[in-house]
Amino acid sequence: MGFYTSHTLEHMARGQFVCLLSKVRGWLKPSGILHVVLPDLRRFNAIYAEGEFDAEKFIQSLHLAIDGLPWRKMFLGHAYRRWMYDASRVFQALAQLGYI
Repeated sequence: MGFYTSHTLEHMARGQFVCLLSKVRGWLKPSGILHVVLPDLRRFNAIYAEGEFDAEKFIQSLHLAIDGLPWRKMFLGHAYRRWMYDASRVFQALAQLGYI
């Protein structure tokens, strides 16, 4: 048995992220596999630091700041990110939850 998630956890508040992965840990058998795919904040930051993005495009690329959307679309029809992670933070969270 396994659990696969791709580009969904960053759309949750940090508490929801921890809560879901804690529940999944309980569902998985000892040989179960957790596969997590997330955008990498460190990679986005490196691209920005190298000058490939200006500040406005950098913020837009993160999908953290939503500007100019009608309120209904912002909450009902647009999948904005609630949080961003890098690999070290995800591994730290997984270790705290007993995965590693």
